[in-house]
Amino acid sequence: MKKTKNVLIILLAVFVLGVFASGCSEKMTSEKLDSLPTDYNIENAEKDGFIVINSKSNDAQIKEIENFIKDALSGKNEGESIYIINENKEVTVFTGQKVCVSSYVFDIKENCMTENPQLYFRWGKRTTENGDTEFYVYSTQEDVDKGYMFNIFLQNIFSEVNEKTVYFHN
Repeated sequence: MKKTKNVLIILLAVFVLGVFASGCSEKMTSEKLDSLPTDYNIENAEKDGFIVINSKSNDAQIKEIENFIKDALSGKNEGESIYIINENKEVTVFTGQKVCVSSYVFDIKENCMTENPQLYFRWGKRTTENGDTEFYVYSTQEDVDKGYMFNIFLQNIFSEVNEKTVYFHN
């Protein structure tokens, strides 16, 4: 009986520590991104929930990005964000809007935004000259002419007719 009680106490302690540890890793936010130290590393980024895109990127990561973009463009994840970091500590932040996705690029080393916010209404895939698959989001001139960007309440975000490359992989 005493042995069973000790085992239960140990299991309870492990459970409580597990819950406590999982609570320590909160979701990344734009405010937290602004306050990251310039020596922030990729290992910490993985722990903080970033999707790390580098030579070791895997299909699950790529699928997560693709699904997020598709869901954002269909209005399923309004207000949610996904944070993608590369080996140069540049973070691309995608946020779901009503039926589009906004993005900007933040450089942790420089602690500043390096690419202004954009809105994108469409996505595509293509094969590059190297044989890599390239995933991108974009807006058409028709999107801009219809004034879709004005239907969004984020007034500091604008839209252009261009493409934003998300990742490359073989």
